[in-house]
Amino acid sequence: MGVDGSPASVDALRWAAGQADLIGAAVEAVISWEYPSTSGMEFGSLDIDWAENARAALADALDVALGEDAGRVTGTVTRGHPAEVLVAAAQGADLLVVGSRGHVALPGRLLGSVSEHVAARASCPVVVVRHVPDPIALGQRTHHKGREALLGAGFR
Repeated sequence: MGVDGSPASVDALRWAAGQADLIGAAVEAVISWEYPSTSGMEFGSLDIDWAENARAALADALDVALGEDAGRVTGTVTRGHPAEVLVAAAQGADLLVVGSRGHVALPGRLLGSVSEHVAARASCPVVVVRHVPDPIALGQRTHHKGREALLGAGFR
């Protein structure tokens, strides 16, 4: 299942864990990372640990989505374009689960580019989980700091 830390991927993670419980399957949560590039220039020489950033985003998403049950999901961090990484990871899988859109949501599109790509190219069935924002928590990030701020303000 694909994770990028977006609300849609956190919802997809919850759905995948629930489905795995129903059928007795395991869940592998996959996050990918790449060096940012502009006009062919790579920024790999910057003093940033891109893999560690992805690892932290994955751990945070697992914790937000599953809490104490996060340990039952295997996490994988891979360098590469998310769509290509997920299609490769889905080889031999029974199911691939992704969120409908990641961090970049273009107006008028129901699917993001990654979910559209994997739905067309994965070798197994693909479930695309649509994120419906909670009207009380609008503006809340999937990360703990945003959630803690809302809980501190009395939102449950």
